[in-house]
Amino acid sequence: MPWTQVEQLVSQIVRGERPATFLINGGKDPHRVGLALENIFARQEELERHIAGRESGTQTILGAMQDGLLVVDARSRITLMNPTFQQLFELRDPAVDVPLVEAVRHATLDQLIAETLRSGEALRSELTLTDSRTRSERHVQVSAVPITKADHEITGAVVLFHDFTELKQVDQIRREFVANVSHELRTPLSILRGYIEVLLDEPETSREELARILSIMERHSKRLQRLIGDLLSLAELESSHAELELSLVHVDQVV
Repeated sequence: MPWTQVEQLVSQIVRGERPATFLINGGKDPHRVGLALENIFARQEELERHIAGRESGTQTILGAMQDGLLVVDARSRITLMNPTFQQLFELRDPAVDVPLVEAVRHATLDQLIAETLRSGEALRSELTLTDSRTRSERHVQVSAVPITKADHEITGAVVLFHDFTELKQVDQIRREFVANVSHELRTPLSILRGYIEVLLDEPETSREELARILSIMERHSKRLQRLIGDLLSLAELESSHAELELSLVHVDQVV
């Protein structure tokens, strides 16, 4: 029977199987039905290839992102995440279609996204995460942006996670450097100021004592000059126009 053949073809197409033939016996009408099913199957294959290509491209882009990406719906259920986000929160598998609070137990993040979904405004915050293996802290800047329809209905939120731990460490190093330099500069300045006050208060200082004081002041003024020279050299090295003066040196003399 031709309609039995039609039913078999439809069942194979539904299961994603390619029929051996689309020819149906029984006249022109069953033959046209077979051609129509063949066209439908061909369009379905083309659509699946297109979807697979777009999915592959999307996954490639998400995998190449250095920042973490999270997308949630209006109920704070996860709809998309990238590998960087998984690494930040130590998730073994993508937790899709589950509540955010179940996948990532972080109160600050949950509150930020809830406020974004409620207010419809883009919000920012900072998170401090602890690596379970190294026990070191990671500092992450979070930006949450609402997803809205044409009628301004909020349907979810896109959340970006930027790890600025290295910048934080560099900033801490700079702070410590400034503190150390300030201390190193303050010491010779204090000594110079102290001896200047002594000379002002005791104008009749003996020549021997005066020579001793001036010797100390000269030594610390040279120390101050070296510190300032080092700071200027460091500033020049950090600039984009630094020029190195190359010359031959004797290593034994330097050591």
